[in-house]
Formats: sequence, C-alpha cells, structure tokens
Amino acid sequence: MSSVWNKIHRIKASGWTWDEFLSAIEREFPGGMEEKTLKAHYRYPHRKATHHITHIIDIIHEQRFPNPFPEPVERLMQLYNRIARNRKNTTRDQDIADLEYFLLSLSEGSELQQARLYWLLGNIAFDRIAPARNSGKREELASNQQWAIERYEQSLGMIEAYNVQATEPVGQFILYKLRQNILACYLNAVHEDKRAGDKTILAYVMESDFLQRSQQMLELEPFQWLIARNGLRFGSMLQDREQVEWFFRALVKAYDGFRDLHYEPLNHNAVADSDNFTWAIEEVLTAEGIERLCG
Repeated sequence: MSSVWNKIHRIKASGWTWDEFLSAIEREFPGGMEEKTLKAHYRYPHRKATHHITHIIDIIHEQRFPNPFPEPVERLMQLYNRIARNRKNTTRDQDIADLEYFLLSLSEGSELQQARLYWLLGNIAFDRIAPARNSGKREELASNQQWAIERYEQSLGMIEAYNVQATEPVGQFILYKLRQNILACYLNAVHEDKRAGDKTILAYVMESDFLQRSQQMLELEPFQWLIARNGLRFGSMLQDREQVEWFFRALVKAYDGFRDLHYEPLNHNAVADSDNFTWAIEEVLTAEGIERLCG
C-alpha cells in the first residue's frame, strides 16, 4: 500500500510545496532527483520507480512521518520480513519458529512496543494461512487464521488505548493497515477464484464496517487509490450499488486514469480483468454509468 505514489502524495498533503519537497531531497541527496521526475511519480500510479528514487522517497517520507514504534521492536519486524522473503534459506521455517518462540517469551515493554510485537506475531501466523490452504490442511489453516486475527486485534486495541492519552497519537493510516490485515486473514483462507461469493468474507466486511472505515480513510488521504479500489471490489462483491458508486468516484478522484476500466496501475491488474468487479462492471460501471458518475 505504501508505494512511492502514496508516499509522495502523503508528503504533499502534509502541506509541503514542491520547492520544500525538492529542498528536503537536495539536503539528503544532493542532485538526487529532478523536479520533473518527482512530479511524474506524483501524477501516474503506473510509473515504476528505480531503486534509487524509491530509496530517496523512503528516507524523506520517514523524516516527515517517523515510525511511531520503538526502534528495537521495529528491527525485529524488519528481521522477520527478511527471513520470510528469503525462500533460499534452508532453515527458514525453523528460524521463524525460533523468532516466534522468543516473541512469545517477552512480557514487558511500552504499549507501542507490545502492540508492535503482537502485530509481528500476527504477521507470522498470517503468512502460514495461504500455505495451509493450498496444502489442504484445514485445522492448521483455521488455527493460524484465528491466532493472527487475535494478535492483530490485540495490537489494534493497545494502539487505540495508547492514542487516548498520547500527545502524539499513532496515525489513522496505521490503524487502517491493521484492520486491513484482519480482513486479509479472511481473504487468504479462501482460494482467490472463490472469494467473490464467500459468505464468511462478505459477512466480515459488513460486520466490521470496513467500507465505512475505508471511506473515512479516503476523506483523510484521497490519493489512496488502492483503498478506493478495494472498496470498489467489496462493494461489487456485496452487490451494493451505492458503495460501488462512492468508491469508483473516489478511485477516479485519486487518479483520473481509472475512468478506463482497462487501466493497469503498477503491480495490479486492471479492474476489467478481475472477477471480483464483475457485478460492478455489469450493473453500474457501464459506459453510460461511468459518464454519469464522473461527467
């Protein structure tokens, strides 16, 4: 979700002018990026950034929006991510199990430290859901799904409690990502081609007010096209015309190129190429419907 596009938009939405943005880049990376390159990545979600540009934007974004979690536990999260991504590591599963055992042994620390540890434990269990699904291990799938959801909910509850008394509360986008992780636990338990009509997924979307929370997030950060796209997806799965219309307008507001249902943003298929949007396309997003919604 946190692409170069999103990070540039979030920095701009915080009040920086282009001159301030470019000055910040110049201070960290003299001659690091031309104005036309920065603005091109601001305009087009399909534009692929080089490793150098990604690194620059990551640094500037981190300065503007520092990570709220304590450094020691954040490094544990990064360690797990490196282990989980390294498919060539022959001891990968045991390394993850050892890290998980260590995390479970921890019992002290600040609220945010504990919240991030629960988040990490949720991630470990979450990453076991799809393999268990693919191998037909239903009990293993169910136990990891339940464990991941519980850990994410614990993390969410601790951050919300922290925010009540904090002078610098954790941002709403971070809380939204946690809620999205919980929804993903339901999604990943089902094969992709069966998700559109899955009653458990649809029930959770409705019961959790996920679409309403997505709308609130988009009111705060209207450039979040992926949130709008997911809202459109679930509105279509629920066959909810009002939600489909709302999220399609939000998607086009984030980037006008999404008027074309065949438009492909970076690392994602076009809306027209996914079965999850079939109802929306057939019932709402006809040529006439798009013209009516967007003018």
